Amino acid sequence: MESVYQDYRNSRIHYLCSGRGAEPLVCFHGFAETAASFRLLEKICGDIYSIYSFDMPFHGKTEWNEGLNFTIDDLENIIKSCDGLAGRKFSLMGYSMGGRVALSLYQHRPEKINGLILIASDGLTVNPWYRIATQTAPGNRIFRTTMHNPGWFLHLMNTGDRLGLVNSSVSKFVRRQIGNPSMRKQIYETWTTMRHLRPDISQIKKLINNHRTPVCLIFGKYDKIIRTSLGRSFIKNIEAYAILSEIESGHQLLTEGHAQTLKDILSYYFNHSEKKI
Repeated sequence: MESVYQDYRNSRIHYLCSGRGAEPLVCFHGFAETAASFRLLEKICGDIYSIYSFDMPFHGKTEWNEGLNFTIDDLENIIKSCDGLAGRKFSLMGYSMGGRVALSLYQHRPEKINGLILIASDGLTVNPWYRIATQTAPGNRIFRTTMHNPGWFLHLMNTGDRLGLVNSSVSKFVRRQIGNPSMRKQIYETWTTMRHLRPDISQIKKLINNHRTPVCLIFGKYDKIIRTSLGRSFIKNIEAYAILSEIESGHQLLTEGHAQTLKDILSYYFNHSEKKI
């Protein structure tokens, strides 16, 4: 993969390029991951797509110096200024947090998007806690204070786990992240910075039908963080353009062990998409 740096305002954006296909595929990674999460794609679908995977603000090698603020216009301008993407239509792939980014960009510019590939995607439903923590002043103050002093929250999580009120896998995942000071800092910075990317699912589904946009959703059967049921709800009324697949996995889907399964799913999706467009 080719490593590329691009200046944007006061920041320096990093992304990776790979693949030799005619169709550009723009990829957004999950929280605490990087553009390198998509290295597997070169082997899986590098003959179909030219792959551009971006390090998001406060992740990887991107140096974000615009404060805790990242808008859909920032995202669009960054992509438009990339060699190989300016003036072109492209497809989008988002994994976990990156799914919310992909959905937001699609809602903003559906006419520029050839297709959507959403892997264990965030953003398919409104998370009320995320909204309160990032989009209200009191909620953000509590969020910031908790990220500095998380003791009460960890105690609450442990109590919920002990009483069976919280799924043990989710509890372990949260404790692992909140228990790490550098991770807490990244959580606060990322959540707050990305607060403007708020996909409206009802509007997005209308756009998918109007633009006949092919959509592929992939979930882990045993994922306790983002469940397949969210995808089943999402594809209602867009069945003509959407396919949904479930892999024998948890949340980590972009791994070598799932390479062949992902290749089969994406090959089917690409052939299916060609007939729909």
